[in-house]
Amino acid sequence: MEALPSHNSSPLLTFKAGTARSPLRGLSKIYFIIVQLKITQKTSVKAKENEKERSFLVEYLMNSCGLSLESAISAAKTYKLKNTETAASVLRLLRGHGFTNNQVSKIIRMFPRVISYNPEAAILPNIQFFRSIGLSRKDLPHLILKCPILLVKSLGNRIVPNYNCLKNVGGLDEKVVRALKGNYQLLQLM
Repeated sequence: MEALPSHNSSPLLTFKAGTARSPLRGLSKIYFIIVQLKITQKTSVKAKENEKERSFLVEYLMNSCGLSLESAISAAKTYKLKNTETAASVLRLLRGHGFTNNQVSKIIRMFPRVISYNPEAAILPNIQFFRSIGLSRKDLPHLILKCPILLVKSLGNRIVPNYNCLKNVGGLDEKVVRALKGNYQLLQLM
């Protein structure tokens, strides 16, 4: 096999015909390795940041929400805390409406994302609705403990239409409230 001349007569830029060897191939391997190293560095930096965020969340869930270490770690795997002010407002709102610390902990263990919802826009209207239909300050936490997502379900699209349907069938608010105490799923049927 004879060497083919390149545009430039430099011996470094010549290669043997019939082979795939060229100096550029070596450069592309080096470039590939450099790119891989940069990706690995970025990934490890992100992993460290995620680990910091997760440990902060675990600590927050334990200290502010009363979760055990195991529960906090489990919740932190599925949830990312973006704003401690919102979380603290949700906790204050729940406690201010008769939820004990133990009940708040159970709710967060079952539905950790609840502390990321806007308390005034998403949670308070639902609490007010349940109170307005006759759930007492004592009964409301028991209903929510059965299904914490009721705190944030849409009033207009889910809860009120289901309640009205039950009221049409059952009649009085007291009967509907009694039925809800026994079976919270009645609000999720439709």
